[in-house]
Amino acid sequence: MDLLMILQTVLLVLESTVSQSEEPIILPPLQLNVSNDACQEHLVLEWNVSDWAYESELKMLFQIQVSRTEKANIIWMGNYSRTLSKSDKGLRWNWHSDLPLQCTSFSVRMRSAVDDPRFPTNEVWSDWTPWKTLLGLDTLDRKESFIFPKDKIVKRGSNVTFCCIAGKNQSVLSVQYKGSSYPLSYVSSRSVKITVGNVSLSRATGTNVVCSLVGGKHHGTVLFVSKPPEKPTNVSCETQDLKTLVCSWHTGEPSNLSGIRSTNYSLYDWFSQRMMTCLRNRCLWSIDKHQHVYNFTLSAWNALGKRNATIVFDMTHRVYPLTPTDLSADHLSATDVVLHWILRSDYSVLKLWCQTEVCKVKNGEVTLHNMSVKGLPSISQYTVNINYLQPFTNYSLRLRCGAADHFWKWSNWSENLSIRTRGVAPTVGLDIWREVKQHAENRTVIIYWKPLSESEANGEIISYLVSWGKLDDTNIYQHLTVPASLNNREVSIDGQPYIIRVIARNEFGTSPPSEIRIAKLQENDTEDINEERVNGTGDGIHVSWKPEMGEVSNYIVQWCNFPKSVNCDLQWKKYYNTTFSDVIKSAAFQPGIRYSFQVYTSKADGAHLLEKKTGYIKELAPAIKPAVKVVWIKPTALSLIWDSYPTDDSQPGFIRAYSVYVKVLNNVCSLKDAEILELSDGSVVCKFTIGNPEVKSYTVDQLKPNTKYAFSVGALTTGGESAIDFSTQADTSHDSQAVLLATLPPLIICSLLLLILFLVCYWKRMWLKDTCFPEIPDPNKSSIVILNDLKANSEKTILKVGNSITSTVEVVNVSKENKLQLCKQGIPVLRSEDNGHPVQQICNLEDQTIGNQLAWINFQNENGMVFPKPHSFTSFENLTYCSQMAFGTSTLLGPGMTETNQQNQSELLYQQHSYSELLNKNSFPTLPNDMTCQGTSSAYRAQMAQMGLT
Repeated sequence: MDLLMILQTVLLVLESTVSQSEEPIILPPLQLNVSNDACQEHLVLEWNVSDWAYESELKMLFQIQVSRTEKANIIWMGNYSRTLSKSDKGLRWNWHSDLPLQCTSFSVRMRSAVDDPRFPTNEVWSDWTPWKTLLGLDTLDRKESFIFPKDKIVKRGSNVTFCCIAGKNQSVLSVQYKGSSYPLSYVSSRSVKITVGNVSLSRATGTNVVCSLVGGKHHGTVLFVSKPPEKPTNVSCETQDLKTLVCSWHTGEPSNLSGIRSTNYSLYDWFSQRMMTCLRNRCLWSIDKHQHVYNFTLSAWNALGKRNATIVFDMTHRVYPLTPTDLSADHLSATDVVLHWILRSDYSVLKLWCQTEVCKVKNGEVTLHNMSVKGLPSISQYTVNINYLQPFTNYSLRLRCGAADHFWKWSNWSENLSIRTRGVAPTVGLDIWREVKQHAENRTVIIYWKPLSESEANGEIISYLVSWGKLDDTNIYQHLTVPASLNNREVSIDGQPYIIRVIARNEFGTSPPSEIRIAKLQENDTEDINEERVNGTGDGIHVSWKPEMGEVSNYIVQWCNFPKSVNCDLQWKKYYNTTFSDVIKSAAFQPGIRYSFQVYTSKADGAHLLEKKTGYIKELAPAIKPAVKVVWIKPTALSLIWDSYPTDDSQPGFIRAYSVYVKVLNNVCSLKDAEILELSDGSVVCKFTIGNPEVKSYTVDQLKPNTKYAFSVGALTTGGESAIDFSTQADTSHDSQAVLLATLPPLIICSLLLLILFLVCYWKRMWLKDTCFPEIPDPNKSSIVILNDLKANSEKTILKVGNSITSTVEVVNVSKENKLQLCKQGIPVLRSEDNGHPVQQICNLEDQTIGNQLAWINFQNENGMVFPKPHSFTSFENLTYCSQMAFGTSTLLGPGMTETNQQNQSELLYQQHSYSELLNKNSFPTLPNDMTCQGTSSAYRAQMAQMGLT
């Protein structure tokens, strides 16, 4: 002890002396050793330092260099810091290499420095240790070739380096991964490498890597690419027999590798310090009877990683009992049984909760019965009572159990046990009704009853007993036995009131009797009841009735399920006397079928008819359309009739209205007061609605005469309308009266106008005559000139110029054409100049021009005297003077020219003589162009001037 204290004191003094010394402390690495962990591809460096460093617990820094020996290139350099401890026996450090360590030789060296804050001035590196070399396989003096790494497992997405080492005097030709060659990189003279980046998941058998050598030799390896295991989820442990825990979990996505390379699972309990290797998703753990609580760690691990999940539980809270077996039953009564079963495990430490499923075989009705039982040792028999069953009924029973105090889950259902309860006599009476058919003084009564249900019959019905007798004499009854296969019986009675009873019988007894009373016969007691319509509700027909006054025990509604069948399947339903409506439902009800209902009141003397109803569960559109006929046709109207169309129960609905459709062929219908509709084919029709279904005729008016129409009549129910078919067509007749009325007013108006015109013409006849047909003046009667010698025929007498004292002829209106005609005959034409002197126009036939010269006309009288001086003149322009003359075809004469015949031509002499005065032409109105002789009018113009005689 004293020696130890002395040594410590010496060390402290030395330490103090060293710390106070200015020289640095250099503690070089000692005994450096390099080894190869080929599996992990690690270089393992082991070295030591002086004992004083350990004792002083110095913090030291080591600098390490790694090189590839053949090329002597440093591929990595780094620092490693470590605080030494007295307990250390040496130092160790690993360097991971991307290149497999077998591919080439690696050399390592290091140096150290004290990095302790107690010696701040001692950060001085020691000398480098000598290189320590780890030889690679490329240095072997053998012809054997190698490829590395061997069967390596890497993570998906990693970069993997492969190297191929050629044997002595050999060389590498290529390295392939997944059949593809990669560029070669020489590590040494005999070793090459390739690097594959971002590798993807491989198959379970891995991916091949092949190294090809010159000379056709090949070497290969396999790369396995996977992923770290997923963390187990939904870890659960339970027990069925309280002997073994069964733990299960969800593994996630399964590993792509198999065998020893796949994910492994193990279960570890922290309380018992036990571990067990598990299957992929299931593990069995033996229960220690002295341990109830477990703390499990489930580990999932593979070459790439490890994931853990934990669970802590009490195994008595995770009990999942075994399936009950050996079920049996004992009958206590017709409604109670005792059920027995066995559980093949020891549950004496538990309280069980068991559930029994009771199912009626006939209708599948299920009832669950729950009960609590004490757990028993293994193979003990459990017992439970099941009550409230139906007598004489087939049942199927099964059972399951679970822990009562800490329920975890039910066990599996046991196998089914079939039983049949005992039978008893029927407990309820039959539901009976009657149908009465009246004859003269007798009646036939058909008694109906509804078979008892299985729960009511309590056994198989053997027969029915029917009894009847008069109401006032109950001691005399007649009896009939009816087989169980029938549900009605016909009996004959007279007009007196009767009572009828029916009883059902099985092998265990009879049912309570059911009775019905038949009232006394009364004539015509139902004739005044009208049938009313009722509406369907989709799943039934709503029927209501009015309350009956007096003593009423109940109401009965009667109907037939198949009203169109001979066997209509009579049905009935009874109601309390406080119920006055119901929706009658039946699986036999069909849409489009009319059902009739009779409502009866039940009184002391029997049933009496109260009301009648009829209706459909759902109305449909009529399947048959009305057959339309045209009974009479007029030009603007016609009448349609469909009187044969039925409206009775043969229809699939109540006929509520009719629609009359009118279609104009090849045109659009637009009748007044009609609804205009466009059909699916694009035609436009007129629609008229008849709201009374009993009216089966319609008169369509306001039609067009001589037009072709098509007609259709649709019957309407609440379910729709019958099909529209324009098969009925008709043509309206011609409207002769309309034609007469159209033409007669214009005729009358025209006649009246003509009559008025005639009367006006007659009244103005003289004016009209003077206007349209002026009287031709007779020259013989002229007071202007004196004509001495006239011919006998005044109409043919020509005025002789020589007979007048003095005469001058003026052409009042000569057209250009007439001038040209006169020119052709060599006749001069006179015109007046502005100075009032007459100028004779001489026609030039060559250029159609007229020269100006004075015109002289000499007249010779009977005595041969010549009158050279002009005097006032008389000019006539009349049709009489427009006859064809010897001068030509002109209708206008030149000055001084008259018409003569061949005998009188000598009497007319033409001589030039100057006029002393010429009347101004403007003083005489010019006749219009249409008043010339060649016109259609007889225009007359006469000009008079005062005559002067010289």
